[in-house]
Amino acid sequence: MSKYTDLITNYHATKPKFVEHIDLVTRPLAETSAAINGLINAFDIDHATGIQLDILGQWIGLSRIVSQPISGVYFSWD
Repeated sequence: MSKYTDLITNYHATKPKFVEHIDLVTRPLAETSAAINGLINAFDIDHATGIQLDILGQWIGLSRIVSQPISGVYFSWD
């Protein structure tokens, strides 16, 4: 059942056809909302992984691949 069926008043809550109808009508909306929220979280720059980081890099204009080798950056005291 969707979250909208929890909002049905007591008068209609005893009617199984009404509850099923509300669930049938509102389930696609709830599933679409959940999918969109999943996309928002997948493309959050702090939580993105893999292909999402590549796409974010294209949007921002940066690549994850470093074109030149970097030396002395990690664990350097200079």
